[in-house]
Order: sequence, then structure tokens, then C-alpha cells
Amino acid sequence: MDTRVPLVVKGLTYSERPSGSYALVLGTEDGLLRIPVVIGAFEAQSIAIALDRMAHPPRPMTHDLFQTMLAAFHVQIREVTLTALEEGIFRATLVCDQEGHEWRFDARPSDAIAMALRQQAPLFATQEVVRSAGEQMDNGASDTPAPAATAAHAAQPTDQLHLDLQEALTNEDYERAASLRDELQRRGAL
Repeated sequence: MDTRVPLVVKGLTYSERPSGSYALVLGTEDGLLRIPVVIGAFEAQSIAIALDRMAHPPRPMTHDLFQTMLAAFHVQIREVTLTALEEGIFRATLVCDQEGHEWRFDARPSDAIAMALRQQAPLFATQEVVRSAGEQMDNGASDTPAPAATAAHAAQPTDQLHLDLQEALTNEDYERAASLRDELQRRGAL
């Protein structure tokens, strides 16, 4: 019997501490628990692009390049599991399949999740990780982070936001692109 807990990505949010980092918010499928994982800006950009299947950067990011290489060698990501939380640092295992041969890799959760999202592979956490890092959701509380859109985005017309999003992607300004995408999604325009 599999005792791992299935997880879903609930969102990304800017984290005040440590400076310049983000929180990747994972949650249980029932929405009762969330697990925040602190990640770097580059990984947050990569995850945001993977979540927004409509975004296509003009040049491949590192995770996209690695994904292309996996495909060339017929490697499928089967799953990612958060396996431990040691001194505030999560550990993950990336499980791959290559024509019937299983490969397991120790990975940073941010990299493993960025890769798994590109292949729509499932995410899990061990019961121990859920017990130690899971936060109960309050009744009525949202299970997703607050939108990252600024007041300036909120005042812009939707057509302009679409143009700004394309410009941000062309210029590889993925933080701005993620913020614009979030505002467009909030408006139901994506």
C-alpha cells in the first residue's frame, strides 16, 4: 500500500525571507493542508512557465533543455516525491523510466517539480514530510497565495496586459511575465 500523499501545485508567491526568494505552495488534493517550499527566483520562473502552458519563451530555459534531452533518450518522468525535511531543507526523489528501466535521482524539489510539471508527472510527499511541514488551512482561507499583480497591472486594459506579457517573454523577464499572467488569469482573460 502506498502511504505517500498526492500533492498539487497551488501557486507561487514572493517570499520576504530570505530576500529574493519565492515560496512554491504545494497542497493536498483535498485542500486541507499546504506545504510551502522556499525556492530561488530562477526556479520560480521556470515553474511559472511550466504552469502556464501558453507561455513559450523565445529561448529554452535550463529545464526545457533538459526536457528535450530526456525526450531524445526516451526518458519519462514517472513521479516526484518530497522524501525528507532536514534542518528546513526539503529533499526530493525524481523517478524516471527509460524503456522499462527505472532510474531514481536525488534532486532539489524545485528542479524536480519544474521537470515533472513539463511532463505532467504526479507529485507526492511522504507522510513524514506532510506531518512535519504541512500547514492546516483555516476555514474560509484561500489555499493559493495572494495574487502578485501590482496596482499598476490592475489599472491597465486587458489588451495592453497581453502585449506586455509577450514583451516580457521576448525579453526573458519571467518574473514580470508571471505577474502579468496572474493578473490576466484573475480577469479570466487567459
